[in-house]
Amino acid sequence: MSNRKVRCSSIWMFVMAIIMMGFMAIPVQAQFPAEKIELLSALSPEQFGANSGNDCWGYTSNTGREYALMGLDNRMSVVEITDPRNPVIIESIAHTSSSTSDIKVYRDYAYVANGNGGGIDIVDLSDVDNGNVTLVKRLTDNGMGSSHNIAINEESGYLYLAIGNINGGDLVAWNLKNDPANPFIEGQYNGNRSHDLHVINYNEGPYAGREIAFSFSEGRGFEIIDVTNKSSMVLLGSSTYPLLGYCHQGWTSADRQYIYLNDEFDEARNGINTRTLVFDITDLENPTLVDTFTSGSTSVDHNLYVHEGFIFQANYTSGLRIFNANVDQVNPPQVGFFDTYPSDDNPNYAGAWSTFPYYPSGNVIISDRSRGLFVVDPSEALGSGEITCDDIKKFKGKCKPNGKAIAILKLRNKDHDGESVVIGFTGENYEVAIKGKRAKATKCCFNATVMISLEKPSGCVEPFQRICQ
Repeated sequence: MSNRKVRCSSIWMFVMAIIMMGFMAIPVQAQFPAEKIELLSALSPEQFGANSGNDCWGYTSNTGREYALMGLDNRMSVVEITDPRNPVIIESIAHTSSSTSDIKVYRDYAYVANGNGGGIDIVDLSDVDNGNVTLVKRLTDNGMGSSHNIAINEESGYLYLAIGNINGGDLVAWNLKNDPANPFIEGQYNGNRSHDLHVINYNEGPYAGREIAFSFSEGRGFEIIDVTNKSSMVLLGSSTYPLLGYCHQGWTSADRQYIYLNDEFDEARNGINTRTLVFDITDLENPTLVDTFTSGSTSVDHNLYVHEGFIFQANYTSGLRIFNANVDQVNPPQVGFFDTYPSDDNPNYAGAWSTFPYYPSGNVIISDRSRGLFVVDPSEALGSGEITCDDIKKFKGKCKPNGKAIAILKLRNKDHDGESVVIGFTGENYEVAIKGKRAKATKCCFNATVMISLEKPSGCVEPFQRICQ
């Protein structure tokens, strides 16, 4: 071969290498539409040795190292994400092939259920920092084979089946607290089966001392079950709602005043936008639908979780959506999104299956059916940057003839959309949501001089008086 050909060949290989490095160097973020959420890393199902993904959950070791538990069609994989830009697959536990699975954690054990049998895998994570992940048992006692979902109340130490192959698919309570590696059935509920459950303890108020299961009960709607006494679990209340299709899953607000739930059929059957339903649950015997809210997408909503006043939703073809319920619990504004399925927002069952927002680092994972595991940073969406005096453009106030006092805050940009400020009227303070670059507060009705102040952020603007009458 001539030197010229060698040089040409070498140059061509060099150019191709640069091109390939360029493709590798292009942030994967560019492939996925997003707002205020940064992609840190991603692993495809093929990288796990699987064909598709499903559920996910998280685990943090005693040393603070963070792990993703990724559900796949043929295994559950443990991935260290302490360095979120460089995820490391630690171990995988193979299970019966299934398009669905559900994963939860109690103490240092992961519990993995799937829809096609083999029991519930009990996986010891206590030595994961040293690379050791151990399948200690496949729970097949009492005929246990499959379960579509499981719920764990970490405070009480019980695991609950939803659509299991035993007890006709009705709720079954397994005791974990005595020996997490060897659960036993303590009680069964003989009502109707639940698609999913959210189970919590009440430690104050009129329901103090009781353990309550919120049941997302398919075509029957939403039900509330007192599971305190495992030998006598009792239905407390229930509700349906307009355009009920398949009541799927939900989570309570931190103050236990509201529950947010999703319906897996309402978008496709009725041609409506993604809809989250908000129920007032202050009276457990009479849950009341108070409102709905939407991202504006047409996708089907799937699994949602609430953390520190933010609602994290995995909504199939529109990916992760984050809403700020600190601003408005009933109609929270969307503050960020990351679309794991950029092809479309059609109302079908491709795309994001679940999410986990409870890591101490603040990072969040998303599990996608076709694209696998995503690790993202939502800090910008959550408004981790405080509003400062430099953000304020103008703060003004006036009085209307009817005695109504009005205060308006204008910011320099929309960076704090969805966050809140505190405005005072003669010593009475009100938290006010920022919409875009503007926050507006009104107070009625005065017949006196009113002192208007910006209390948060503080020290930015001198209070001023307006005469209202």
